[in-house]
Amino acid sequence: MLALAYALKPSSSGHGTHTQLGLPPCGVLVVTGIPCPGCGLTTSFAHMVRGQLLGAVRANPFGLMLFLTMIAGMGVSVLALVRRSSVIETLDRLRFDRIAFMLVFSSLAVWGSRVLALVLSSR
Repeated sequence: MLALAYALKPSSSGHGTHTQLGLPPCGVLVVTGIPCPGCGLTTSFAHMVRGQLLGAVRANPFGLMLFLTMIAGMGVSVLALVRRSSVIETLDRLRFDRIAFMLVFSSLAVWGSRVLALVLSSR
C-alpha cells in the first residue's frame, strides 16, 4: 500500500488521486457536490508517504489517522509473528475493537466538519 501511494501523484485539488488507478471519480461528490467520508484519503496517503503532513491533512484529516493506524498495524503484525500468535489474537489483546470504534467516530466527525465547512463557505 505504501509503494502504491508513493507511485501516485497527489492531486492538487485534494481529492481524485485514485482516478490514476483507473477508478471513476467519487459518485457522491459528482452527484451532490459534497465529498463522501473517503474523499481525499488516497491523496492524503500519497502526501503522507512523501512526508507532506500539511498536504495530507488538507486532503483529508482522517487520512493521517488512518495512515498512522496502518503503520501501527504493521507493528502489530510483526509483534504477532514474534509471539507466534495470530494477528487477530494480538489485536484482541490490544483491545483493537475500541480503537476501531474511535476510528469510525473520527471518520464521521471529520466528514461532518468538512461538510459543515463547505455549507458555511457557500453562504
